[in-house]
Amino acid sequence: MPILRDLLSHTEPVKRARMPRLGGTSTAAGVSVDAERALQVSAVYGCVRLISESIAQLPLHVYKRTEQGRQPVENHPLLPLLTDRPNPDIDSGEFVRAILGWMLLRGNGIAYREIGGDGRTKGLWPIAPTSVEPARTTTGKMAYEVTLNDAEYVPGFTPGRKRVVPQERILHFRAFGMGTWGLSPIGLARTKIGTSFAAEEYGAGFFARGAVPGGALKADGDLTDEQFDRLNQQWNDSHGGFGNSHKPAILENVSWENIGLPPDEAQFLETQKYTASTIAGHVFFVPPHLIGDVERSTSWGSGIAEQGVAFVRYSLMPWIVRLERVLNQLLPESGMYVKFNTAALERGDIKTRYESYALGRQWGFKSVNDIKQLEDEQPVDGGDVYLQPMNMVPVGTYDDPERSVATEELGHRGARRELARRSSSERRRIAKSFEKLIADADGQLARLERSEVNALIEQYLYEGGSVEAFAAAVRELYNGKITDESRKRFEPIFATLTGEIAAVAVNEVGREDPPDLTKWVAAYTSVHVQYRARGSASKLEAQATVGAGEVRAKLDKWVEDRPAKTARWEATQLSRAASREAWREAGVSELRWRANGDTCDICQRLDGKVVGIEQAFAEKGDLYPGGDDQEDLTVGRPTFHPPIHPGCDCDIEVT
Repeated sequence: MPILRDLLSHTEPVKRARMPRLGGTSTAAGVSVDAERALQVSAVYGCVRLISESIAQLPLHVYKRTEQGRQPVENHPLLPLLTDRPNPDIDSGEFVRAILGWMLLRGNGIAYREIGGDGRTKGLWPIAPTSVEPARTTTGKMAYEVTLNDAEYVPGFTPGRKRVVPQERILHFRAFGMGTWGLSPIGLARTKIGTSFAAEEYGAGFFARGAVPGGALKADGDLTDEQFDRLNQQWNDSHGGFGNSHKPAILENVSWENIGLPPDEAQFLETQKYTASTIAGHVFFVPPHLIGDVERSTSWGSGIAEQGVAFVRYSLMPWIVRLERVLNQLLPESGMYVKFNTAALERGDIKTRYESYALGRQWGFKSVNDIKQLEDEQPVDGGDVYLQPMNMVPVGTYDDPERSVATEELGHRGARRELARRSSSERRRIAKSFEKLIADADGQLARLERSEVNALIEQYLYEGGSVEAFAAAVRELYNGKITDESRKRFEPIFATLTGEIAAVAVNEVGREDPPDLTKWVAAYTSVHVQYRARGSASKLEAQATVGAGEVRAKLDKWVEDRPAKTARWEATQLSRAASREAWREAGVSELRWRANGDTCDICQRLDGKVVGIEQAFAEKGDLYPGGDDQEDLTVGRPTFHPPIHPGCDCDIEVT
């Protein structure tokens, strides 16, 4: 058994002659620098925390290379270790932070692979690099001598007792280095960090003990050599070094003559700023503005988004790649590898993301489920369909003889009707694909409303409360928090749906670029959420006059039933409203009501009706008789587009 032979064989520590390990080496500033002292320098702590926590929050995935590119692996046995808990004591985020912290401070991160009875890795246990020495067996293989301290725990190890571990059982994450042991960034930059530490200590002493300028001791008369040496020794012992700066002096037969420069003239604070910026930029390659030095942010980009991308690309990516390459040792299967998803750090604000998604959806290289995956949301049925703009066809299509003949047979009017039919079908399909998004958003709101209103019930409808006070609190809730939360959830969805609908609508009338409907979407959303808030508050007030139980029942019913109804109504209404607005911006003057499929008597009466684009198809107070199983409809407000009643699936088209 080669592994057992290596373990039992003699090992020789690997010599590192080029660079000593970090262990408190003194610097020109008179400061001994080690990892613990370096962390007391704010710039070092800020950079280490920023890099380690930024990477620790990133999603980690396992992929397999295929002929088509890559395929996510959803059920690999190592996934729980990499994405949840590497061992029972810590979660995956803590594991990554610990490894990166050691790499950034000491140049090495060590983790022990605990192997189960089936030969698979069943645990990853971080070990402090100070407890590890690289070594080689007599056969020349790499090994590690591990001596845990009392605060560490790894299964099978005894603190204080050396154990030789073969290379196969250790994950060794190295920072920059030349050989078997990574070089410590702190060790390489110990002079700069020591200077920063000295400056901070000097500043602390300066402000704690008062600003005493440099100067000279002047005796009243001549001093003997013995008196001079004694005075000089006593003064240096009491006041030499930055740790003794600014201590008050007790003078005997001598006077103090000020000949030094004050700290502001010596630009003491500028020294602190300079060393902090240098540590961030030269040692850790972190944008200084991310650790508080906002004076030096412009070189990393002209905007926050650009600076964020630069931070990921130049600051984080080298460390991410190091982690990935070592973690890949856990995947012996051919073609498998791990990868951190940095999109979470590079993503823009919600408006920018949704505009980007709309472009991808419009031009056919993103589906609804592709977009939902980027947002870490569950896929929806029918969400894997890719769109194709109707004016984008393969080269030569219009030269196809069969297509030319078909167009001639249809004639201009028939071709126009066919284009309208295809446009309507595509717009209705898009609207249908957004119903799940709208339902999810409304479901979240319904649960929020239930929680908030139930709290008001406890406060106002029990133990001597009043219905009037409850009603006032409900109105305040819906006019404030619920309205704000509704706008926050619905407006991005409405904006994306509007963009896709508008692109198809204007394409029908020969325009390639859809109009900018951002302001229109904001106004539509505002009207929508305010109308819903007033209606919901009124219904709850009415139920409160009956009793608290009726209010709770209404809230429960909203959670169960309302999301699906809201999704169907809003997807239909918004898609038709967005089409009308896009056509109005494109200069269309008339619209036609078009009933789809087996419709009710009310919709059939409106089918084919043509109105000016600024006119309503039905005015407030108009009466439309229903059929055998349908009640008569009295229009409650001017109707410029479908739906005219719940369940209506009619559409509008350009005449």
